[in-house]
Amino acid sequence: MKNGIFGIINIGSSAIRMQISEFKNSKERVLESIVTPVALGLDTFEKGYISLEKVKVTAQILSKYAQKLDEYKIWGNYKAICTSAVRDAQNKYFFINYITTKTQLDIEVIDETHEMYVKYLGVKNDIKSFDKFAQEGLLLAYLSSGSLSINIKIGEVDIFNSVFNAGALRQFLLFKDLSNTIKYKAYEEQLGKILNTIKQNCNSIDSIKHMIGCGSSINLLVKVIKPKSNKISYKSLIALYQDIKSSEPQAISKNYNLSLNDANVITPIVYTFSALLKLLNLDGFLFSNATFPQQLINYYSKSFKEKSINKKILNQILAYSKKYNNDLKHAKKVLHFANRLYAELKSIHSMTLKEKTILDAACILHDVGYYIGVNNHHRHSYYIAKSINMPGIDKEIIDYVAASVLFHRNKAKIESEDELLSAPIEKILSLKKIISLLKIADALDASHMQIIEDINIEVNENEIKITAVALKIPFLEELTFKNKSTDFLETFGIAPKLYIKLKYE
Repeated sequence: MKNGIFGIINIGSSAIRMQISEFKNSKERVLESIVTPVALGLDTFEKGYISLEKVKVTAQILSKYAQKLDEYKIWGNYKAICTSAVRDAQNKYFFINYITTKTQLDIEVIDETHEMYVKYLGVKNDIKSFDKFAQEGLLLAYLSSGSLSINIKIGEVDIFNSVFNAGALRQFLLFKDLSNTIKYKAYEEQLGKILNTIKQNCNSIDSIKHMIGCGSSINLLVKVIKPKSNKISYKSLIALYQDIKSSEPQAISKNYNLSLNDANVITPIVYTFSALLKLLNLDGFLFSNATFPQQLINYYSKSFKEKSINKKILNQILAYSKKYNNDLKHAKKVLHFANRLYAELKSIHSMTLKEKTILDAACILHDVGYYIGVNNHHRHSYYIAKSINMPGIDKEIIDYVAASVLFHRNKAKIESEDELLSAPIEKILSLKKIISLLKIADALDASHMQIIEDINIEVNENEIKITAVALKIPFLEELTFKNKSTDFLETFGIAPKLYIKLKYE
């Protein structure tokens, strides 16, 4: 947002926060920042649901926040976001309905992957050397009350992403009945399992050179350690851990001037960050001071922008497909042909950039199902594509990609799938456009031998002439093109014809 006022409400595990900012020429000025403690996470993480008493308290708090929207006249310019305390509650639908009825606020429960993406963008914009660190190998650790999110990057590619139910408060509640003299061993055991998961699923862990931490835990860590810069050393963490790991919360509270609530969670916080540093063999980590409400307000006001997002999604999809021994020579050839078709036929297909992103991803993933089995590989490809869960890649895009790879074979028809029978006509048409181009591009390398090097495209009134420059006669490509080009005619009303030109004639 270049100009205007935007508000964010973050319904978190330990507090409800509101920030209202004014933007002028893309510069932000915080007008108001409010924090109201309410321990929703204490209910969810311990009992599995939010008590009616706290639901009512939350409604009272949010009614006052709603008055701020009136005061600033921004009812059309705000976001109210819930994280793990509401997301994981068994009665979250009751909670949302009650709050909406009492306050008229539109409440959105942000999923784990999207939450991780917002935090990633916040850290990226807060740490000056972020891109350099990412090129050299970077682990991002987001530790909040409810969860521990780990994002490992090398260059522009995420090589590991996961959200663990191991937030500081959740860890404390899980082991709260244990004696303080041995409780730290339970923390160590739980995190040991997480570290093993990371090592088993991230072959490049030894090449990671940097770590950045963020989340609600950072402010508490900074308050106790008092670092002179935005770097916390492994040495200081270990020294603190040895001092507090067996101590009673009351003693920690007195010695470090902390509230009892903070004293309860400081031990799992310290151990989590120190164990991650030990895993990476690093002497410390940088931290971001940006709060989650600040990250949210910059994201939803569009102050955060990621350059070349479509290229980054494609790189991520390519990396993902390698896990399934994908035939990348074929996939990249299909992608090349699809790009040529997309560029030369814009006047016919009128596809959006989002649809182009879906087409690109489908080109890469359409055959990954061979990893599971040759028969019905398109269905296997569908399930593999459907399982993608990556920060920054919209769920709707994944759904479209999965559907596109499912229908890239002639035996699969959109009309035969129950879940699409009631889909809006715009979605069906969008899918048909993507599938039509995908089928032709796939047909042009049907043999997987890259016999056709390139194509030239001419558009006439009643025909699209595709001239393929081939190393030899592409028998299989010609036959497959004939079978798969009918979708294009049905979708766009014009027939594509294939002509072969031998390269060495």
